[in-house]
Amino acid sequence: MEETEKLKQLIRDGGVVIVGGIRKIGKSMLAWKVAHDLYDTNELPGGVAWINYESYQTYEDCLRQTAQIFLNDRFEQSLRLCDDKVQSYLQQNKSLIIVDNLKEYNPEQDLSSWLKRIPVPSCAVVTTRRQRLGGLPANLLVAHLNDEDAQQLFIKKAEFAMGKSLGDLDKRRLRLIKEICSKVDNHPLMIEMIAMRAAGALLPQLVTIAEQYSRQDPEKIW
Repeated sequence: MEETEKLKQLIRDGGVVIVGGIRKIGKSMLAWKVAHDLYDTNELPGGVAWINYESYQTYEDCLRQTAQIFLNDRFEQSLRLCDDKVQSYLQQNKSLIIVDNLKEYNPEQDLSSWLKRIPVPSCAVVTTRRQRLGGLPANLLVAHLNDEDAQQLFIKKAEFAMGKSLGDLDKRRLRLIKEICSKVDNHPLMIEMIAMRAAGALLPQLVTIAEQYSRQDPEKIW
């Protein structure tokens, strides 16, 4: 199952989802893209809260920011009241909380405990560079593809975007597809994003787009 579809299903199931992978592999972009897709199809009627852990590093910071996003109130008068209000909202409204770039996950810490209490059907997606957090394995590891898989992914997504088969590919077109994938280091999400523009661009133009993407931080493209 492709990463985007797998993450969508994990979010639909609810609870805590850990997305692991090395720096700049596209974890944040994957989470944002999937959140955007699910919100657009009304699968997250309660909304989405994006918490950058580098900006909100404590349980209280994350909780109050979540309350501000979902309830337009930080409930400064009581942390317990804030927690109760957020828990009630999440239980009644399927929502998504994304905690981006969490470096540690200790079950004894308040933040970790809070994330584990996210009530189904709502979901918390945690992105991290680690493959395990607090002994919990990542539900989804984002990784680069080999050359063959990268090119097949491009062809599949390009055909979907165009609404038709690319047919038999001659050596020239195969070379261009290989060049597109190579320029973005076989990065799966970047390949998908480039391929989805195939309906309005020729392969040489997509090579240029791939060159532009290669100069950007994958976490900031989406």
